[in-house]
Amino acid sequence: TLLGKQIRGVAGDRVHVGPTGVFVNGERLGELHPEGVSAAGLDAASAARSYVLQPGEIFLFAPGERSFDSRYFGPARSEWIVGELVLR
Repeated sequence: TLLGKQIRGVAGDRVHVGPTGVFVNGERLGELHPEGVSAAGLDAASAARSYVLQPGEIFLFAPGERSFDSRYFGPARSEWIVGELVLR
């Protein structure tokens, strides 16, 4: 399955996901899905976490309220990227 997401964090970046929102290096990216539950039923708010992305890891994000991204499934591997989408 292919996903279209923004890469908002790379190796060395500090990520925090919790009830007050999603932050990369202190910059607020957005909120969690209402009530902290993703469309897939994952509860990110109750699993608040902070971590530093390691080599080969990326943080995927999409601003949509129903987006399924690294807020819920954690870091992705950079080798999983199969292409680039450019909006004009």
